[in-house]
Amino acid sequence: MELIKQLVWPPGLEGKIARLLGACSAIAIFRYGLNSGLGSAFQLLLEYYDRAVGLVLGWATPYIDWGLARVGWNLSLHPQWKHILVLMCIYVLRNSLISYGANDRGIGHFELVWGVTVALVASIAAGTIPLTSEDRIAQFLIAAIPVGGIWAYEIGDVAWRATFYRERAARIYNRPTPTWWAYFEGGLRGTTVRTLIGIALLAVALQVPAVQKLRVPGVVLLASLVLIQALNFLRMGLSDAKSIRQPDESWRSAYWRTGVAKIGAAMLGVFLWVGVILVSSAGLKFFGL
Repeated sequence: MELIKQLVWPPGLEGKIARLLGACSAIAIFRYGLNSGLGSAFQLLLEYYDRAVGLVLGWATPYIDWGLARVGWNLSLHPQWKHILVLMCIYVLRNSLISYGANDRGIGHFELVWGVTVALVASIAAGTIPLTSEDRIAQFLIAAIPVGGIWAYEIGDVAWRATFYRERAARIYNRPTPTWWAYFEGGLRGTTVRTLIGIALLAVALQVPAVQKLRVPGVVLLASLVLIQALNFLRMGLSDAKSIRQPDESWRSAYWRTGVAKIGAAMLGVFLWVGVILVSSAGLKFFGL
């Protein structure tokens, strides 16, 4: 089945690496909050991975702390910021690679630069909050800040596409070329509605006593929202495939040409690999390894 292939072992080296890096960073964030161990082999793997990410990004922490102090904010970075940045950059990079693959290099360049900028700001902001804070607003912000970052990224992407891409999009989807505002307003409405629904779900879920008892409710809720969005992207691929499908093309081929289906599979694939690592680790611990 094509979906299983896309989730487990997608074509292209970059897709495989992104799945594994995303899974490792997701587990690292939970480990910061839960202080739970894995099987010895996976524990060692995660420790080396965390050190590697620290070598690549950790040098920036003192400078970011200095910058926060300079603007009068009495805040310091917690280690999860690096892994939030990794996960957001994987999302951004996947979008950019899809644009490059569709020969939209200008869009790909913009998505990469703008996306990394937004990811850096959002990860730093979320990284100033302790994962295990008992303050309900803090737990809300741990999840809401990355969600807001993705909203800002998508707004910039839609504005860029409305300026440089709408004529090409009209040809691909067999529709009349919209005005700049019509294209932008459609994208703005879609991403804003999704974001507001996500924010509302966060606010409601944090009122549930069972959620409040979790050690890291903000992280759990953020992961839940990402999972929901991944499934939503896979659903959106169905309508996009209907618009771009050629007369002699199979539905499966048209579906996996859509960008949203590829993004949804990439996001869901990270969850799958998290599950594989956790189950494998539990097996090793059961046998005392």
